Amino acid sequence: MRLWIPCALVLVASAFASVQADQVKRLEAWPSAENKERVEKDVERLRKAKTEAMGEQAREALTADGACVIPYLLRPLEKERDESALERILVVMDAVVGAPHTRLLAEQFGHKSIRVRTWALERAGEHRDPGNLAAAEGALAAALKRKAPKKPEDKAAREVELNAAALCATSTGSLNGMERVNGLAKEEWGTFGKRIRIALEAVRGEAATKQLLPKLAAGKRRQKVAILRLLAGCGDSSATQHIGSLLDSQDNSIRIEAINALRGIVDGDPPIDRLPVFEAIERVNKWKGRI
Repeated sequence: MRLWIPCALVLVASAFASVQADQVKRLEAWPSAENKERVEKDVERLRKAKTEAMGEQAREALTADGACVIPYLLRPLEKERDESALERILVVMDAVVGAPHTRLLAEQFGHKSIRVRTWALERAGEHRDPGNLAAAEGALAAALKRKAPKKPEDKAAREVELNAAALCATSTGSLNGMERVNGLAKEEWGTFGKRIRIALEAVRGEAATKQLLPKLAAGKRRQKVAILRLLAGCGDSSATQHIGSLLDSQDNSIRIEAINALRGIVDGDPPIDRLPVFEAIERVNKWKGRI
């Protein structure tokens, strides 16, 4: 069952190829649909599709319409109970929003529906926008204050919302969600790694580095790996000597993440997912000559 997990297609663009936040023209209203009646019919076809072909046709038509369909899909997103229909709705919504729509997504951060809130936070968090800082910090604070639900499915939904809110806040330049982002880097890097790196670029600098370095020094193995992953995305030059001291670690995971952290901080390069031991040693020697 898919609940608010981002469409894979949305994450193809990485932190290292994204448009600079200050270069994006942020829209103040959703585009208008040229044919409202046809869009409404396609939304119904998308929801009530009796065959796969019918659902696919509606999906293609709505996706081709672009972001103008979002106002027509927000209520179905909130109310839909059929999981297959919900999946089709999310696929369309994920496909038509991007960096220009972050301020419009922020308008949904306080929606009464956790499903709508979470979707908006996830999509906005994929595109760094400092103009959403107050809204994102408010959404994170509100999510933390809400009473923990009792039902397992509701608890799971709350955790997804908290993750989305922490990442979204980070993507606006806030450090308020870093503790939770740290936990994601430690426990669920495979799922959240790309999204974390996108968000972290918004907080790169002295403040984030000072917050993380003590944890790097004091942390055990898994914590060191997590902090190195975070520093790769948000660390500044003051961290390089601390990271350099880990290049000689006998733990290959720490050594590889130290290399990746230096790659991110010094060169702005993405991490290397897999690095054979001999190649890692060669890169270690090169980095020792640079820092």
